Amino acid sequence: GLPLSRAVVEADMNGLTLQEYKDRVNTGDFSNLKFLNPNDDVHHLDENCQNNDLKNLEVISHAEHARKHGLQEVDLRFITESVRIVSIEPVGVRDTYDVQMADPYNNFVANKFVVHNCSKSSLVKQAAERIDLPVIDIRAVLLDPVDLRGIPYVKDRTAHWAPPSFLPREGKGIVFLDELVNAPPMVQSALLQLVLDRRIGEYQLPDGWRFVAASNRVKDRAGSHKIISSLANRFACHIDVEVDHGDWHLWALNNGIAPDVRAFMTFRPALLSQFDPNSDDPAFPTPRSWEFASKIVLNTPNDLHLQALQGTVGKGPAGEFIAFRDVYMSLPNPADVIRDPENAPISKDPATLYAIVGSMTEESRKRPKEQKALRAISTYINRLPAAFGAIFFKDVSIVAPMMTALPETMAWVKKHNSLIQ
Repeated sequence: GLPLSRAVVEADMNGLTLQEYKDRVNTGDFSNLKFLNPNDDVHHLDENCQNNDLKNLEVISHAEHARKHGLQEVDLRFITESVRIVSIEPVGVRDTYDVQMADPYNNFVANKFVVHNCSKSSLVKQAAERIDLPVIDIRAVLLDPVDLRGIPYVKDRTAHWAPPSFLPREGKGIVFLDELVNAPPMVQSALLQLVLDRRIGEYQLPDGWRFVAASNRVKDRAGSHKIISSLANRFACHIDVEVDHGDWHLWALNNGIAPDVRAFMTFRPALLSQFDPNSDDPAFPTPRSWEFASKIVLNTPNDLHLQALQGTVGKGPAGEFIAFRDVYMSLPNPADVIRDPENAPISKDPATLYAIVGSMTEESRKRPKEQKALRAISTYINRLPAAFGAIFFKDVSIVAPMMTALPETMAWVKKHNSLIQ
């Protein structure tokens, strides 16, 4: 159901008492009601989630809310902030980057693409592809301390060292030290000379190669050791990163995530990532586990979905998703909507409205250049409450840009321009 804190704020936005607002929502009377942006959260200023006095509530973005609560449990000596990567350029032979996942939101977001906990290797590979660089992925946890130096051999009565084949010999690229802090301290010590001096024994790292490292934090209980201070000091920059539903949604639109999964995440963005390092449950929701869930939904029989999803995102989130998907599957046939958009049924239930937005977005993706169909869909969406229309038109601008120039869409934008700023 709707969180009480959110209901208190939205009641005030509409000049209603809380009970009046509840009655309107529960009876499906959404006419002329104003709603908070789905990407905004309600924060309790005194950190007491039971104190829903209006003066104790603050509307902030989901990312800012995650940042506020993340800092309460994390011993940080600085405050993290989201930044946009403009470019990546070589600036010196010793510059390296260490990416660590911030608890509890374990995603890295840059330039509107996201790779989720713990797909840090995918992040680095995607970034490298964008600048046309190869990646050598080295899992230090699989190495012995002597592996980096290589194997000794004798030549002309002198001992030499044959370096390992996985270290680059020429060109340029990224040496990615994934799950670095999972490596035992002795292996981390062996990396000291390679990372700082770019050489170890007789091996010299070519000038065009740079180091990037990534790991979870020790307190995340992900099998991590503490990074030794001397190795940590050899990295030029340490970055804590976080998940954001809006950025994940943009990624999902372009990466084949099932439309009902996308729609559910818009309906319940708080379920995108719920990591508890103290929980013994092996299944919990993260952006990566929802990607797995999408594959289950797309590729397995319906009667196996609940059990499979419980083992992927946890029992609670799986149950909520199955209930939402039942709503999604009962929506009007898109062909009927396109045939008669003025009379196709419209629900007043919020979950159903989110499902309709997801379904119509997917139908628009399938017909990106069919103007007649897109105009019908736009006409249908114009009948939804404005907050849901805003979600649809933002998404459709990505999957079917032609729709943004249609008269029906332009009329909606002119009327509700403030919702899509």
